[in-house]
Amino acid sequence: MATTFDGRSSGSVNLFISMLTRYPEVTSLHYDPERHVMRFTFLCPKPVAPAAFRALERRIEESVDAYTLLEDIDWRHLRLRHEVMHGLTVVEFERDVESLTLPEISMVIALLKDGLEGGLVVEGEEPAEEEERTQHEEIIETLLDDLRATSEPQRLIAFREEGRVLVFNT
Repeated sequence: MATTFDGRSSGSVNLFISMLTRYPEVTSLHYDPERHVMRFTFLCPKPVAPAAFRALERRIEESVDAYTLLEDIDWRHLRLRHEVMHGLTVVEFERDVESLTLPEISMVIALLKDGLEGGLVVEGEEPAEEEERTQHEEIIETLLDDLRATSEPQRLIAFREEGRVLVFNT
């Protein structure tokens, strides 16, 4: 159900729009306010075998562990899962918002692109220019900090449709 968002929610809506704009590999984003968890959904154009996904999952978990150790970040939730449907693989990555960082998101996306045969489905044909990427990254960092500091009461989902980013509360 689409809705007009109040001032408190508009920052979260802008966060989702900026994330999907900055990261065309992300198919959809979900925010769960009860668990304070963000779920990123990706599509791989080929089926991924369970053993290959388990190896990639270990690599991502080890990388997140190493990154958070180096940055002195305590994290409480990380979950990866996949499902093969109709020749595609849907990959979901969940992280707690309290410790999620922009460099970590970029690292996980790079690991998924590198580790999945067939890479990731990417929205759009032209990558954003460096200035635009930097602008989105600054907005994302600020809005992530805002989301951590406030209690977003609504479940949100964002996805792309025909080149537009749509955000709904559920």
